[in-house]
Amino acid sequence: MIQQQLKDIFAALRKEIPEINGMAIVSSDGKVISHDWQLSPIEPDMIGAVAAAILGLGRKTVKVLSKGDFLHVILESTNGTISVYGAGPRAVLIVGMNKDANIGLLNLLARIATSRIAKMLESAK
Repeated sequence: MIQQQLKDIFAALRKEIPEINGMAIVSSDGKVISHDWQLSPIEPDMIGAVAAAILGLGRKTVKVLSKGDFLHVILESTNGTISVYGAGPRAVLIVGMNKDANIGLLNLLARIATSRIAKMLESAK
């Protein structure tokens, strides 16, 4: 049931932002909970490892600089954007988008999605 709910969140995000080319929910230890990553040959386990590393670095940076709680990290490259959003205390949402995507809209929708994801994961315990 939770897998279908997560897939529904992916579908809703992709409907609003068609430039998204991949999404995953990853636990803080790097385990992929669910993904919809359409670029090959990217392995889901690699996505999990990278997302967990970004989460750890983001949380540590925020803590060291005394800037509150981790919310998200945005990485921009010549070919697109990777955004990593906290989804409760033990998970993140990682999203890959083409370079012309609307990052502002993603930030807004990701806050809503990660709140739902955190509640789903907490109730599934």
